[in-house]
Amino acid sequence: MATRFWDERFSTDEYIYGENPNDFIRERVHLLDGQDDPRVLDLACGEGRNSVYLAKQGYAVTALDFSSVGIEKTHALASKNSIPVYNLITNGSDSAQELKGCADLDSTFDHGIDLDPEKQKPGSINIVCTDALRWTPSYPYPLVVATFFHLWSDKKPKLFDLYRNLLKPGGRMVTEWFHTRQRIHGYESGGPREAEMLVTADELRAAFSDFEILVCEELERELFEGPKHCGPAYVVRFEAQKPR
Repeated sequence: MATRFWDERFSTDEYIYGENPNDFIRERVHLLDGQDDPRVLDLACGEGRNSVYLAKQGYAVTALDFSSVGIEKTHALASKNSIPVYNLITNGSDSAQELKGCADLDSTFDHGIDLDPEKQKPGSINIVCTDALRWTPSYPYPLVVATFFHLWSDKKPKLFDLYRNLLKPGGRMVTEWFHTRQRIHGYESGGPREAEMLVTADELRAAFSDFEILVCEELERELFEGPKHCGPAYVVRFEAQKPR
């Protein structure tokens, strides 16, 4: 089961993707400063590096991941950086003792378990442990970020629809993905082993053809994101705005 894989991968004291934010998030997030609504969703937050960075910039962050171990490390990283945690939510429960196995529940949807993020103060993190594909947020977000969130090809349409449903009209998504060349050309800097889980710029343009595409580029770059994302990589950087 995918949850077990990620729980095992995150089960180390080391932050395997580092404690610093993704470069593309750091480069692009300042362009969104000054918006009236400070909420941002960090989708598939992993160990929380982007969430903590965004909270430091004054955003009211919802950090969501289905790995209970990743969520625990997000909580620890927030504490280390003196970032208040607004809620710690595990599939509808606010009990930290129920973290283990929380993403393996059989419910069809987790509706509204983010507990009124509109009331959340800027500079804090709302931590939610659940499966993103079955989650229904309390409110749409003005900004959604995600880095290297990949699913099998049969789930890609659901993932693309998820971004649409999570964003409010005029909201933006800022994302970085591994390109199919990452696997085809044998880059060893991370990402799924199956090329079909990766993406191309054309695929993202087609999936979000009605969005205003602000950045869509394929490039080789060096990753310095902990031991699991390190070295030359081939990526797609994608930022787009949902129609108003």
